[in-house]
Amino acid sequence: MLNLTRQEKLVIEFLVLFLIIGSGIRLYRERIRPQPTDKQSEMALFKTLAEESAATDSSASQSQVSPTISATKSAGKINLNRATKSELMTLPKIGAVTAERIIAYRQEQGGFKSVEDLKKVKGIGPKTFELIKGEVTVE
Repeated sequence: MLNLTRQEKLVIEFLVLFLIIGSGIRLYRERIRPQPTDKQSEMALFKTLAEESAATDSSASQSQVSPTISATKSAGKINLNRATKSELMTLPKIGAVTAERIIAYRQEQGGFKSVEDLKKVKGIGPKTFELIKGEVTVE
């Protein structure tokens, strides 16, 4: 057999142990949060994670989180007149800058009168509007 010193055996045992632990962690993560296979499921996963994050935020109590979610979401749609920047960023093709522009437009114009007003925001073209018009509402 191999003639290994005590120190060499310890190093090999150490490496094997970490290989097993790493494999176990990877398997655990894949079972808990599987990777999305397409863009829609990726967005659904992102929205779920954002909602979980808001619900478990240590600075907000549970009673404070629920009214916020119900006030900005109606039948699964985001209310353009009440949504926060992070909620707007869950929409397809809407990043931080565009979300800030939506909020700025809302403040300057006194709110959105219709979903069509979203086209007036810089950065939202016809393609982006078509992607998000079914996910937003104005109340």
